[in-house]
Amino acid sequence: MNSIVLQIGPRRLVIGVVVTALLVLAGCAKESPTVCPVLGVLGKASSVTKFGPGGGQAPDNVSWQAEISNADLNCVYTTDLLDEMEVNMRVNMVGRQGPAGGPDTARVEYFVVITDRSGTIVTKKIFPATINFGGQQQVAITEEIWQLYRLETGGGGSLYEIWVGFQLSDDEVEYNRRAGL
Repeated sequence: MNSIVLQIGPRRLVIGVVVTALLVLAGCAKESPTVCPVLGVLGKASSVTKFGPGGGQAPDNVSWQAEISNADLNCVYTTDLLDEMEVNMRVNMVGRQGPAGGPDTARVEYFVVITDRSGTIVTKKIFPATINFGGQQQVAITEEIWQLYRLETGGGGSLYEIWVGFQLSDDEVEYNRRAGL
């Protein structure tokens, strides 16, 4: 039986390991900037509560509530500079009728905001949504959004964050704070 034994000197072994590592890192560097930004639902804006007339903000005067249960996205960069990003997003919401009874159809507004990693707002867009209860106590809806964003600095999604929440009035924000959101 014949066998072949390869003898690699220490210097060639080190060069081989370094070349392999550089090839792996080059592959990572090519893909890492194209990752989507981190996506999150803004806690204090994740819920909106509407009250019936005349009863104040008492639990038994809740007309209806809506909550953003989760959101997900995928993105594609349309330029090599990574300064233009197409985002396809799904925002999942749950609507609930309250004890005060509410309308069969509720309208809400939610926002999508892109920030840089320091929290500075790069862009914000507000979208309308309609919750059709259809005689049900609780319904789930999914809003699908396609948007094209131009990113001033380029560099890909690792430099940005995307936040989703309801567009709330000052009173609604205060209510959510008191409710512990």
